[in-house]
Formats: sequence, C-alpha cells, structure tokens
Amino acid sequence: MSQTQSLQLNIGTRKINVTPDQSAERKDGKLTGLFYLTENDENRGTLRFDKQSWENKNTGDLSYVELEAIAEAIMTEYK
Repeated sequence: MSQTQSLQLNIGTRKINVTPDQSAERKDGKLTGLFYLTENDENRGTLRFDKQSWENKNTGDLSYVELEAIAEAIMTEYK
C-alpha cells in the first residue's frame, strides 16, 4: 500500500485515528486488509475490508453512520 501512515478523521465531534495493518493493500482497485481505530489512545475496534465490502469488530460506541463515514474515508485515502 502506498500510504501506510495513520489517518486522522474528524467524524462529527470525534477525532478518530485509523492505522492500517501490514495486511492492508489495494489489488485490482479493491481495498483489502485490517484497519485499527482509536480515539484519544483508546481502542475503538477494527474495520476489515475484503474485495466486496467491509465489516466491523468491537467498535463499541461508534454508530453505524460513523463507521460508514470512516470506511468511506479509508477507501478514498488509501489508494
């Protein structure tokens, strides 16, 4: 993946840090891999992308709308 740095996102009033795992990559235009979510150094779970969709794990108090916004930002930024 060309960009391996963390991504800082403002989602509403929240500041979410997204960090890609070493497995994160883009193949044939499709994003795959694991991304860790943190907020104020607290774990907010993960988003895993496969070639068709994304799924969340242990994302606590993040709403589905917030997760959709985070997923969209990840797909846009990590090219």
